[in-house]
Amino acid sequence: MKSKFNEMYEEVMNESTKPTQEMIDWFKQRTDKHIERVQANWRRLYDSNFNKYLEDGLADKKLHILKHDESKYEDPEYTPYLFITWKYKQEADGEKYEIPKDMVQKATDATTFHVFKNPHHPVYWDSSKSIEDNVINDKDRDKATGEIVDATKMPNYAIIEMICDWKSVSDERGTSLKGWADMNVGSDKRWKFNKKQTKLIYDLIDFFEK
Repeated sequence: MKSKFNEMYEEVMNESTKPTQEMIDWFKQRTDKHIERVQANWRRLYDSNFNKYLEDGLADKKLHILKHDESKYEDPEYTPYLFITWKYKQEADGEKYEIPKDMVQKATDATTFHVFKNPHHPVYWDSSKSIEDNVINDKDRDKATGEIVDATKMPNYAIIEMICDWKSVSDERGTSLKGWADMNVGSDKRWKFNKKQTKLIYDLIDFFEK
């Protein structure tokens, strides 16, 4: 799968659409801040008594949190994510902005690549081949596609990083962490988890929202 996406992006900088310096600067500022928040959330858990309840300890998986979202700084993710991040900024500022037409599919493909590459995303753990072509909702990236992802193989360390990631985004956007989980976690929703995983997810949410 990786080689497929790399081939698709060999020509990306030859396109007529080029990101502005303002977009590049904002992407770095926003992405660096997001990573800092994710890692700070992880440290809060590590320094608390929460760690003792886990079968796979946080200390053993520290390397993963140190590498959080670093793939966004590399092709094939980097250039499309400049436009994705800029779109979120413009919308947050109350401005209308559409990703250029020749970048729309690349943005979808870059996000698909990202979620299959990084274990803090539920789809990383779904072995179904059919899921590859129906992961990202092109019309609303924050909504499901209708394809339910089987995340029942997702280990504790990845779930912890996932919640740290969700917490960072909810703080950035001023949204509810629990509300996001309620909307997406469930066998009839977006991501299917087993009962033990679901309990961990909501225990983590309670920790951050108490």
